[in-house]
Amino acid sequence: FGGLGQDFAFGAQGFWESDKRNMAIGEGFAGPGVTTVGGAALTFGSESFSETVNIGMFAQDRLAYADKLFATVGVRVDGNSAFGENYGLQAYPKFDMAYQMSQADFLPTFISSLKLRGAIGKAGQFPGAFDQFRTFSPQTVLDDVAGVSPSNPGNADLRPETTTEIEGGFDG
Repeated sequence: FGGLGQDFAFGAQGFWESDKRNMAIGEGFAGPGVTTVGGAALTFGSESFSETVNIGMFAQDRLAYADKLFATVGVRVDGNSAFGENYGLQAYPKFDMAYQMSQADFLPTFISSLKLRGAIGKAGQFPGAFDQFRTFSPQTVLDDVAGVSPSNPGNADLRPETTTEIEGGFDG
């Protein structure tokens, strides 16, 4: 259509990551050949669990004019179980432009390929699985009495770390 072209792309991604760990230690076995934790005089145990669910969607549209000028507009939207309960989805937009200068009449003929490029976009890293929650760590205090100490203050407004990147350059 008058030298205009267009490519539209979209997609989705999701993952569910679960990590469960159990550990047991035994000391003071009754005799030779007794090697299971249950056969020890003293036993210690530990466990941990984390789970992260991430769902993302992506769409972009690439426009071209006369195979010289190209522009791409896109966005990725992520939802993540690690985001705070007061925070919804995170959008990461992008825009880039390129101009194929080697097809221009004003360039010398010995330049067979020259393209100018520029781009701007956002990216992000989601927080850890339990960063939004107030957590405590178990502690043993005087005479083996169980207790806890603060571990993470929690944040219901927790959101991903984001960065904006600007690029410019040429291909030749």
